[in-house]
Amino acid sequence: MSARTIFIADLTTVRSLDRIERMPAQAIEIVSPSDVSKNEELLARVDRLIDTARQSQDILERTYLDIGIALKDVQESRAWVARFHSFDAYLREWCEPRFDRKRNQLYAYKTTAEQLLPHVEKQKLLEMGVTKATALSSYVKKTGKKPTTALLEAAGNPEVGIQEFRAGIAEAQHEKPETGKWYDFGGAFLSAEEREEIERGFQRATDIAPLPEDCPEWLKRKIQVQRLIAEFLSTYPCTENGQ
Repeated sequence: MSARTIFIADLTTVRSLDRIERMPAQAIEIVSPSDVSKNEELLARVDRLIDTARQSQDILERTYLDIGIALKDVQESRAWVARFHSFDAYLREWCEPRFDRKRNQLYAYKTTAEQLLPHVEKQKLLEMGVTKATALSSYVKKTGKKPTTALLEAAGNPEVGIQEFRAGIAEAQHEKPETGKWYDFGGAFLSAEEREEIERGFQRATDIAPLPEDCPEWLKRKIQVQRLIAEFLSTYPCTENGQ
């Protein structure tokens, strides 16, 4: 436990410890025995969910959101003071090694829960899955608005695929062009080095010429990909037989 934080469950104990009396008041956390028990259960809940998040994809769609909800509760209750001097240290030193993912991913799950729980019941949030929930969370963050009824219904409808759902979000943000149909460029598992290289490529494709004013994210990505592909095709043009 950090030397900067003393976790105490009884005020009498504080008075009996000379070394604590000499410490600044802000370094001491006074917590009742009942709160200690609640906080330990919250921390144990995060541990169980992270351990579960190694199973099949359909389970992961719910578990990742459950992790985000649990981390939101841990931060709001300050349960992390039982183990670390800050919430970030709790994520970095405890959760990240167990989860085998960077803490920014854990922050993303927590942010998704924070953005959507005021508008969506917990059970419905879990049912929509993390992929749709993340896209919907971005809509709330960008617009500052409650998700529309149509978006909430689409998020909870398993027959609405993620491409169709993202197209609906773009339309709700009044970003739909006069022509064209939504095309999802897809995703892939990447190492840290591969991701860094790809992001440098996207950034370079952005830097070579100015983007349109107030360029939405989908249009930015479209321009980036078109520029990268145009460069590749100009370097390796097709022959008459398509090779």
